[in-house]
Amino acid sequence: MDSMVEKIRENIALSSEKPLFADEVMVLRTVKQPPAGSKGEREGYLSFVFVDMTNQKPISKIVVSPSTAKAFAGIIVKELEALRQDLKGKGKKKVEPKGSHSDHTGYIG
Repeated sequence: MDSMVEKIRENIALSSEKPLFADEVMVLRTVKQPPAGSKGEREGYLSFVFVDMTNQKPISKIVVSPSTAKAFAGIIVKELEALRQDLKGKGKKKVEPKGSHSDHTGYIG
């Protein structure tokens, strides 16, 4: 698992994907009904719509399963606490040169 996360980190660093700033997030619920008469079960998903409020336009819409959303919520809480500690100077973070930044990767597998 660690080697997979390392490979993902490498690919992120090499990516030409430009970061986008979203200052609002909308969460949408979708429940899909099975066709009438079928024995299928209802399915549900959550969609995260990231919005740039400067121009009030959506940047991206990401649809996830309930299990991924639950893991996402957990990792956000964990990473927010680690960030809080880093900002207070109590984390294990090494000192970065002024004007630089470092990325720390949480992973949902």
